[in-house]
Amino acid sequence: MPPEGQSRLWPMMLAWCALAIAVLALISAMDRMPWVLSSWLPYLALVMPILAVYLLPVGLPRLVAPLFVLAWTVVNLNLYTDSAGVLDETAMLQGQMILFTTALVGFLSIEAVNSYHRANRRLQQASRQDGLTRLSNDLGMTESLAGRKVDEPLALIGIQVPDINDLATLIGLDEVHALECCIADTLRETVPTGCVASARLQPGLFALLVPLDEASATVAHNLRYALNSAEQDGRFSLARLELRVVLVEGIESNDARHLTSILLMASAKAASQEGEYFYHHHGEPETLIEAHRDALYLVGHLRDALAGVTHGGNYEIFAQPILDIWQPEVIRAEVLLRWRHADGRLLEAGEFLPVAEHFGLMPRLDAWVLSKVLSIISTHPGGERLDEVAINLSGDSLAGVDLVRSLSECLDRSGWPAERLCLEITESMVIHDVQVARENVMQLHTLGISLAIDDFGTGHASFAYLQDFPVQELKIDGRFTKGIVQRGIDREVVRATCAIADYLGARVVAEFVETSDQIDVLSQLGVHCFQGYGICRPIPLEGYLEGLQNGRSMIGEEVALAQYQSPGD
Repeated sequence: MPPEGQSRLWPMMLAWCALAIAVLALISAMDRMPWVLSSWLPYLALVMPILAVYLLPVGLPRLVAPLFVLAWTVVNLNLYTDSAGVLDETAMLQGQMILFTTALVGFLSIEAVNSYHRANRRLQQASRQDGLTRLSNDLGMTESLAGRKVDEPLALIGIQVPDINDLATLIGLDEVHALECCIADTLRETVPTGCVASARLQPGLFALLVPLDEASATVAHNLRYALNSAEQDGRFSLARLELRVVLVEGIESNDARHLTSILLMASAKAASQEGEYFYHHHGEPETLIEAHRDALYLVGHLRDALAGVTHGGNYEIFAQPILDIWQPEVIRAEVLLRWRHADGRLLEAGEFLPVAEHFGLMPRLDAWVLSKVLSIISTHPGGERLDEVAINLSGDSLAGVDLVRSLSECLDRSGWPAERLCLEITESMVIHDVQVARENVMQLHTLGISLAIDDFGTGHASFAYLQDFPVQELKIDGRFTKGIVQRGIDREVVRATCAIADYLGARVVAEFVETSDQIDVLSQLGVHCFQGYGICRPIPLEGYLEGLQNGRSMIGEEVALAQYQSPGD
């Protein structure tokens, strides 16, 4: 009990005891009182058990109420026994009826209040416990950390299941819940005896607080090993989960409200550790908290820019040419989105689009890009030389019920031919309603719009998109292109992709091409379309169209010349 509660306890106990003694004293003197007073005085005693229930601590009324009833019985025996020792049974019976009523009222009051307190304790416990895994939840871990009497730094170990909402869409919520329960069991088996708390902070995000010492890194290592073993043993229902494990040192009590933010940002850094998916943060946790705040500020600015408020920054549209060595006269380009901060910094798509996707901005952003790009290229004279423009489309937009209607209206409004538009979808993205997406793609295909699969061979969907959608282009992910000269496995992946494309009658585009050696190897494997810094760096869309208007192809040496002549581009 808190000190302030103890300070109120004794006055209440003394007050109740004094009142009980006074009531019993008055009852014992009823025979010398006027009838008006003596007739209602016993009923006053009915209040005493109720007062005990509501004034005294839980549990104490169970003791004092029976003692009060027992003392009252003794007083009644003394009151209704005359000087000769003869008991007035009728009067005693009447008094005992009131006394029985008092005992019944006291018992019911005690049980009602105790039931309330038990239910309240269960609710408080449930509010601090995760209902699925029986670990602590965010509130429970926060209170465990904030309530520590010794404020010694701790180590925070986190586990994240990436894209858990998308995973639930693919395999079902029951499978995801089974996966999380398995992770929780693995966590319990690996938890050391000195663990401060373990919790499921939110779906797909688990946390473990341990003392900060040399053993904290060992605990993280053991946890990674246990998770890998569980996956290899088939305890996890999925392969290639790529669970992210993080270790953040120096957690203190004042970080209690930011544990989720810390782990989310550390997990984002772990995602960049390709092949490892482990991140050890040696700096101050405050840097991760600040990074999460920056992400929240960023999404606010992204949302404002879509509404036309650009004081925090604005979107900029770039174009990157695609070279077809078999048909160099064909001019094609992919549209790339950038974010220009108010301070002048330029963010690439990978630095802000995941934030936009997480907060559900992609459908609005896709619609804005489509409308803006088609409007620019259809009105700029350089757009006449552009044979095809490729625009990225998110999974949320592809499965949108209004996609075909809104895109048709956009094409009609701009006058841009549908045959000169290609929509790119990333294979790693998740389409929440494949049936709607399939119907949309079929209708877009009927309009003449082509479809490309970006980052082919790297995502969850594998080859399912090839079965569901009519595809005209496969884009080889940069991770295969970068090592194509040195690594045989990358060459075999590209060779297989080209074979699939030949079967489908689709073209293959290699991304992230930087050197002539890469072009030579890719050409030998059957690739004839290239995109990357070795072909041309991204150019602001207006500058790209101006170059086309001036008769340049904006590829290779011509780009260097154009940039030299127009440094503003």
